[in-house]
Amino acid sequence: MVAIRCLVVCLVCIFASAVASSAVYKWVDDNGQVHYGEKPPHDDARELNLRQGPSPDAQLEDRRQRQQKLLRAYEEEREVKRRQEQQAQRRNAERQSYCRRARVDLENARNSSVLYTRDDTGEKRFLSKSERRQYEAQLEAEVQRYCR
Repeated sequence: MVAIRCLVVCLVCIFASAVASSAVYKWVDDNGQVHYGEKPPHDDARELNLRQGPSPDAQLEDRRQRQQKLLRAYEEEREVKRRQEQQAQRRNAERQSYCRRARVDLENARNSSVLYTRDDTGEKRFLSKSERRQYEAQLEAEVQRYCR
Protein backbone atom coordinates (compact mmCIF):
# COMPACT_ATOMS: atom_id res chain seq x y z
CA MET A 1 0.00 0.00 0.00
CA VAL A 2 2.81 2.40 0.88
CA ALA A 3 4.67 1.56 -2.30
CA ILE A 4 1.55 2.25 -4.38
CA ARG A 5 1.07 5.65 -2.75
CA CYS A 6 4.69 6.61 -3.36
CA LEU A 7 4.45 5.47 -6.98
CA VAL A 8 1.27 7.51 -7.53
CA VAL A 9 2.87 10.62 -6.00
CA CYS A 10 5.95 10.24 -8.20
CA LEU A 11 3.89 9.69 -11.36
CA VAL A 12 1.71 12.72 -10.63
CA CYS A 13 4.80 14.87 -10.08
CA ILE A 14 6.42 13.65 -13.30
CA PHE A 15 3.22 14.13 -15.28
CA ALA A 16 2.66 17.60 -13.83
CA SER A 17 6.17 18.73 -14.76
CA ALA A 18 5.82 17.33 -18.27
CA VAL A 19 2.47 19.03 -18.80
CA ALA A 20 3.75 22.34 -17.46
CA SER A 21 6.55 22.44 -20.01
CA SER A 22 4.48 21.77 -23.15
CA ALA A 23 1.61 23.50 -24.91
CA VAL A 24 -1.90 22.14 -24.52
CA TYR A 25 -4.42 22.35 -27.35
CA LYS A 26 -8.20 22.05 -27.41
CA TRP A 27 -10.27 20.97 -30.41
CA VAL A 28 -13.68 19.58 -31.30
CA ASP A 29 -13.96 16.54 -33.56
CA ASP A 30 -16.60 15.88 -36.25
CA ASN A 31 -18.91 14.28 -33.65
CA GLY A 32 -18.84 17.38 -31.47
CA GLN A 33 -16.66 15.80 -28.78
CA VAL A 34 -14.06 18.05 -27.11
CA HIS A 35 -10.47 16.81 -27.00
CA TYR A 36 -7.29 18.05 -25.33
CA GLY A 37 -3.74 17.16 -26.27
CA GLU A 38 -0.18 18.25 -26.91
CA LYS A 39 -0.41 17.81 -30.68
CA PRO A 40 -3.48 19.07 -32.52
CA PRO A 41 -4.71 16.89 -35.41
CA HIS A 42 -5.53 19.98 -37.53
CA ASP A 43 -5.29 23.77 -37.56
CA ASP A 44 -8.72 24.31 -35.94
CA ALA A 45 -7.27 23.52 -32.51
CA ARG A 46 -6.53 26.43 -30.26
CA GLU A 47 -3.72 26.65 -27.78
CA LEU A 48 -4.82 26.99 -24.16
CA ASN A 49 -3.16 29.60 -21.99
CA LEU A 50 -2.31 27.72 -18.82
CA ARG A 51 -0.95 29.44 -15.75
CA GLN A 52 2.73 28.97 -15.20
CA GLY A 53 3.55 27.39 -11.82
CA PRO A 54 6.47 28.20 -9.58
CA SER A 55 9.99 27.78 -10.85
CA PRO A 56 11.30 24.22 -11.18
CA ASP A 57 13.70 24.72 -8.25
CA ALA A 58 10.85 25.77 -5.97
CA GLN A 59 8.73 22.89 -7.22
CA LEU A 60 11.56 20.45 -6.62
CA GLU A 61 12.13 21.69 -3.06
CA ASP A 62 8.40 21.66 -2.33
CA ARG A 63 8.07 18.13 -3.69
CA ARG A 64 11.09 16.99 -1.66
CA GLN A 65 9.62 18.44 1.53
CA ARG A 66 6.25 16.75 0.89
CA GLN A 67 7.98 13.44 0.22
CA GLN A 68 10.00 13.73 3.43
CA LYS A 69 6.86 14.54 5.40
CA LEU A 70 5.07 11.57 3.86
CA LEU A 71 8.00 9.26 4.59
CA ARG A 72 8.13 10.42 8.22
CA ALA A 73 4.39 9.81 8.57
CA TYR A 74 4.76 6.28 7.15
CA GLU A 75 7.69 5.56 9.48
CA GLU A 76 5.72 6.76 12.50
CA GLU A 77 2.76 4.62 11.44
CA ARG A 78 5.00 1.55 11.12
CA GLU A 79 6.52 2.24 14.55
CA VAL A 80 3.08 2.50 16.16
CA LYS A 81 2.00 -0.78 14.54
CA ARG A 82 5.22 -2.48 15.65
CA ARG A 83 4.66 -1.39 19.26
CA GLN A 84 1.04 -2.52 19.16
CA GLU A 85 2.09 -5.94 17.83
CA GLN A 86 4.70 -6.30 20.58
CA GLN A 87 2.14 -5.41 23.25
CA ALA A 88 -0.33 -7.90 21.79
CA GLN A 89 2.34 -10.62 21.79
CA ARG A 90 3.23 -9.89 25.43
CA ARG A 91 -0.45 -9.96 26.47
CA ASN A 92 -0.96 -13.22 24.57
CA ALA A 93 2.09 -14.86 26.21
CA GLU A 94 0.91 -13.70 29.64
CA ARG A 95 -2.61 -15.02 29.00
CA GLN A 96 -1.22 -18.39 27.90
CA SER A 97 0.88 -18.57 31.07
CA TYR A 98 -2.19 -17.84 33.21
CA CYS A 99 -4.14 -20.47 31.25
CA ARG A 100 -1.53 -23.17 31.91
CA ARG A 101 -1.40 -22.27 35.62
CA ALA A 102 -5.22 -22.30 35.93
CA ARG A 103 -5.49 -25.70 34.22
CA VAL A 104 -2.81 -27.20 36.47
CA ASP A 105 -4.48 -25.79 39.59
CA LEU A 106 -7.89 -27.12 38.50
CA GLU A 107 -6.50 -30.56 37.69
CA ASN A 108 -4.70 -30.70 41.06
CA ALA A 109 -7.87 -29.65 42.89
CA ARG A 110 -9.95 -32.32 41.13
CA ASN A 111 -7.38 -35.06 41.76
CA SER A 112 -6.73 -34.21 45.43
CA SER A 113 -8.55 -36.19 48.09
CA VAL A 114 -8.55 -33.19 50.44
CA LEU A 115 -7.93 -29.48 50.02
CA TYR A 116 -6.79 -27.07 52.68
CA THR A 117 -5.80 -23.45 53.22
CA ARG A 118 -3.64 -21.90 55.89
CA ASP A 119 -5.11 -19.56 58.45
CA ASP A 120 -3.40 -16.48 59.94
CA THR A 121 -1.37 -18.59 62.34
CA GLY A 122 -0.14 -20.90 59.56
CA GLU A 123 -2.30 -23.84 60.63
CA LYS A 124 -3.98 -26.01 57.99
CA ARG A 125 -7.74 -25.60 57.63
CA PHE A 126 -9.41 -28.27 55.49
CA LEU A 127 -12.10 -27.18 53.05
CA SER A 128 -15.64 -28.47 53.45
CA LYS A 129 -17.46 -30.02 50.47
CA SER A 130 -19.25 -26.76 49.66
CA GLU A 131 -16.01 -24.74 49.98
CA ARG A 132 -14.28 -27.25 47.72
CA ARG A 133 -17.03 -26.96 45.06
CA GLN A 134 -16.80 -23.18 45.29
CA TYR A 135 -12.99 -23.30 44.92
CA GLU A 136 -13.22 -25.64 41.90
CA ALA A 137 -15.87 -23.39 40.33
CA GLN A 138 -13.51 -20.43 40.82
CA LEU A 139 -10.70 -22.37 39.11
CA GLU A 140 -13.02 -23.36 36.23
CA ALA A 141 -13.93 -19.69 35.77
CA GLU A 142 -10.23 -18.82 35.57
CA VAL A 143 -9.69 -21.54 32.95
CA GLN A 144 -12.63 -20.13 30.94
CA ARG A 145 -11.26 -16.61 31.28
CA TYR A 146 -7.66 -17.29 30.26
CA CYS A 147 -8.01 -20.30 27.95
CA ARG A 148 -10.45 -18.99 25.36
